[in-house]
Amino acid sequence: MVASLNRPGGNVTGIALLTTELEAKRLEVLRELVPSAKIIAFLVDPQSATADIRAKLLATAAKRMGSQILVLIAAVLDHLAVSPVIASVALLLVAEDPE
Repeated sequence: MVASLNRPGGNVTGIALLTTELEAKRLEVLRELVPSAKIIAFLVDPQSATADIRAKLLATAAKRMGSQILVLIAAVLDHLAVSPVIASVALLLVAEDPE
């Protein structure tokens, strides 16, 4: 194994896509744009292998910032469009899906 991703040392080849670790930072940037945002929607593809972990990371980060994450499943968006909950959403964060 390597000592750290920043300084792996030795001759290391390959890449690592650690986009799940960036979710909290993406949320932080959005909150800087709209600091009053209390409810933030997170749009995910239910088929994504990382959807659950991304939602959990965001929920933890949002709680720390005094906000709440509302997870929206891309497959059922038509049902959510008329929901009164959608009216209270201040920001929308869309999960990237490399698949």
